[in-house]
Parts: sequence; structure tokens; C-alpha cells
Amino acid sequence: MLGKLLRYDLRALARILGPIHLIAIAVIIMATLCGLTGYWLDELIVDSLDIVDIISVSMMLGVGSGVVVLACLVPATFVVVIHRFYANLFTDQGYLTLTLPVRASEIVWAKVIAGFLWLVVSMIVVSGGSILLAQGIGGMADGFDFADSLPYWMMRSSFGWGYHDLPDALIVTVGTFLTLLSALAALLMGYAGFTLGATLARQHKVACGIALTLGLSWIVSTFSGTIDLTASLVAPDYVLTLLLQAFHFIRDVILCAGYLCITLYCLSKRVNLR
Repeated sequence: MLGKLLRYDLRALARILGPIHLIAIAVIIMATLCGLTGYWLDELIVDSLDIVDIISVSMMLGVGSGVVVLACLVPATFVVVIHRFYANLFTDQGYLTLTLPVRASEIVWAKVIAGFLWLVVSMIVVSGGSILLAQGIGGMADGFDFADSLPYWMMRSSFGWGYHDLPDALIVTVGTFLTLLSALAALLMGYAGFTLGATLARQHKVACGIALTLGLSWIVSTFSGTIDLTASLVAPDYVLTLLLQAFHFIRDVILCAGYLCITLYCLSKRVNLR
């Protein structure tokens, strides 16, 4: 039954997120072409011409649209996945969903897997798009250094901001794993927040879910920031990297388990949907 639920959730999300990602890819390609055009115009030795200035500004706007898409794609995917979760369980659809002859755990796991897979797709598009757009802006003429790219910066951030030289393969591998684990924790936090909101609030359940999700995020960020700052003050650089890496891993595993338990417990009690 889990497989059937998963296929249903994937198809439902694909109807919305599929076109969004196709449009995002098209905009990124257009922005890359704009970057190439702007780069070639800068390389041309021409006198000041109005038409050249107009084209250059237009190309800059095109590149800007690609940057906006890269910044918004993952958050947009997150919002769509959370909306789908809430609408499917805590609106009129919920009367049908929660009366299916399946366990609450199967419903939740199907939505966790489907939502997480789409987040991974979004992150892949953003990573690939960042590399492509950077290449376009650089004219694809000076070579490409992955260590200077946005995906590498994200992986190194997830790794824990080590200050000494580490193999790129290690940074990318560990950073990718920690990034995916953080994405899963964020998704489950949204599920738990909106489930609690629907459980505790008689009215304005969506507002309550948003507030609880933001509150959970603030608490986790404050706690993690305090630990990171403390570690940076008391630990040597090489120890700091290992400490933060282990801390982020343990933190996200505990958060995932906690959020999942909250969601499963509330749904197993058959939340009052009225």
C-alpha cells in the first residue's frame, strides 16, 4: 500500500512541480545565454553605442532573472510540498485520506518520501543551474573551477566551514550528505508544525501551522548558532571541523526522529478536521 500511496503523491506533486521546474530550467538557460551575450559585448572593442548599452542592460536583467529563479526554486518546492501535505490531510480531502484502510505511518512515509524526492530534484536543478549560469557569465572561456562555484560553497558550508585544506571529494561527499539530511529535517519540521497547528487550533489552523514551523525553526537556529559559536571559540580549527560535522549530523538525526514522532502521533489520533 505504501507504494501505491507514494505513486499517488508523486503524481500529484508532479502536476504542479513538474511545470515549475521546466520553467525554471528554461529561465536558467535563457539567463546563461544572456550572460554569454553580455560577456561577448564586453569583449568587443566598440565605441559607446546606445544599442550596445541597451542590449547590455537587457542581458543583465536576463541574468538577474536566472539568479532569482535559483534563489526561489527550493523554497517554492518546499511551500508546494507543505501545502499538498496540509490540504491532503487537514482540509475536506482529509476525510477521505484518513479513512483509507492504511496506517497513519504509511500515509506520512509516502508524503515524506515524495516531498523529499522533489526537494532533491530542486537542489539538483539549483546546483546545475548555478554552475551553468556561472559559466555563462564567465563566457565559458576561462575554464571552470568547481571550488569557486555556488554548489561547492554550499557543500563547504554544510561540512562545517573547515579552515584547513581538505580534499574536494571529501567536502562534496560529506557536504552533500549533510545538506540532504538538513533538507529532510526541514521538511519534517514543516509537517510537524502544520500537524500540530491543525491539532491545537480550532480556527486559523494554517496561521498556527506557519507560526509553529517558524517557531521551531527559530529555536533550532538559535540553539545551533550558540553551539557553533561556542565551538569556534574553544576548539582548534581541525577539531572545530570535526565537532561541527558531528554535531550537525546528530542534531538533524534527532530532529528528524522527533518531528516524525510528533506527526505520526497526531495523525494516529485522527486529528479533528472540523
